[in-house]
Amino acid sequence: MEVRAIRQALGSAFDRVLVSSTKGQLGHSLGAAGAVEAALTALAIEQQRVPPTAGLTTPAADCQAHHVLGSSRPTPLRAALSNSFGFGGLDGVIVLARPAFAPDRETVQKTVWVHGGATALHDGVHDIHSDRWPSSHVAAGPLPDDLTTGLDPARARRLGRAERILAAVVGAVHPLDDERTTGIVAGKPSGNPDATSRFLDRVRLRGPRFASPADFPNLMLSSLAGHVSIYQRLQGLALATSSTGQAGTASLLTACELVASGIPDRIFATAVDPWGMVAEANPTQHTEAAAALLLDATPGIARLVFIDPDSLPTCPGPSASSKVLQVGDSQVLDGTPWRDVHVTRAEDVFGPSAALGVAAVVLATAWVAAGADRVLVLLSSEEGGAIVSVDAP
Repeated sequence: MEVRAIRQALGSAFDRVLVSSTKGQLGHSLGAAGAVEAALTALAIEQQRVPPTAGLTTPAADCQAHHVLGSSRPTPLRAALSNSFGFGGLDGVIVLARPAFAPDRETVQKTVWVHGGATALHDGVHDIHSDRWPSSHVAAGPLPDDLTTGLDPARARRLGRAERILAAVVGAVHPLDDERTTGIVAGKPSGNPDATSRFLDRVRLRGPRFASPADFPNLMLSSLAGHVSIYQRLQGLALATSSTGQAGTASLLTACELVASGIPDRIFATAVDPWGMVAEANPTQHTEAAAALLLDATPGIARLVFIDPDSLPTCPGPSASSKVLQVGDSQVLDGTPWRDVHVTRAEDVFGPSAALGVAAVVLATAWVAAGADRVLVLLSSEEGGAIVSVDAP
């Protein structure tokens, strides 16, 4: 399949392009494999030498290519592709090149707009136009199982809990009203400790021969984006992000950067913080939650503007309808025109969850749709935080 993809992409140039893989030398490093192979590709260009595919002597009939076998080959290299093909369509290709291989291109930053969104709470799925957002603290604990009863049982049979919940939330915004390509960024605090534990227990108790190849792909962090993309028939790029307690913020920032760059037509920024063995270890400090935000570069319900915290003291002050929504703890409003605006804590609406970054912007957009002219969303992160201004059109 990978050779066919390369052949289709390169066309008539395929037969003169050297093809090699380094996994035979280093093994499969799972989530680090793409970064490892990109580093080796950079070294190959620097040293002008293509590494071999270790252990390969006779390629299969359907994998014929200009393989590098046996030992490395000195070759004048101006550029190289580093390919990462993953489970569920989580594929990526980067081009590495020597200086001056191609002219620099001027990039134009596009405006990021919200076109829809939804969150999963204990009383159901709320979209941006919901008139029943919670006004008091949400108790910790798992979401009700009936949130996912609308999924197709046959198509959802291989989905885990996180995938089912996120598919249901994305489905509250999808189907979309046109045929443009839509992608997804899926944020999650970590991989799948519950499924990984079950997988390893089976191997430990029954032996390696009983490891389930059908279950193995679901252990990867990237399987969340792949499964939801396939279930909802999203045809655009699919990415996974993880940042422990700020998985939602990581997903939101990544999706916004992509839309601003003009790479996707539009994309879902999503996050899910599923209930499981980690949450059960500290059940009073964890609320299961999920959120999805549809972002586009064309005008929509609200415009997203990122504000440098250092410039906030000189930014325009709030109006009577302006609001502030805060994720985590921050004193960034002190000494600014916004210091006297009432601050709503996202944790009081959604409970403590790693999905709050996306969920907070969904709620802020709902406030704008209901009449607020501007909502400042204060996002905590491991890098210190960000401010997103959700503005009326």
